[in-house]
Amino acid sequence: MLEKEEQRNFYERVGLMIRNARKKREYKQEYLANRLGLTRTAIVSIEQGDQRIQLHTILEIAKLFEVKITELIPDIDDYTNINLNKYSEVQLSKNLTKFDNPEDALEILRTFIKYSTNRNK
Repeated sequence: MLEKEEQRNFYERVGLMIRNARKKREYKQEYLANRLGLTRTAIVSIEQGDQRIQLHTILEIAKLFEVKITELIPDIDDYTNINLNKYSEVQLSKNLTKFDNPEDALEILRTFIKYSTNRNK
């Protein structure tokens, strides 16, 4: 499951991709809003990543722009890397210092990596 920060980043990137595609076609936000049955404010919110865009709306935009839907969604590889946030790093560090034996700490790391890798598949 994506963390809140990752979700925010995802929707910001979707919004940026939509904005870039719209500008490339020299469409105004108001034109796009009218074609989608949305307000211009909603388009602004989508492009800024503040509003979670519905999947069928992305499909409608792809049809309107005559692009593949994948051109409006970030690549999945950007979201399958194992990245520790600061909280995870602190928690992992605290847990590893509990062990006097380095082999025990190494086993915890192996388990963590195995779990994280399987979770991201």
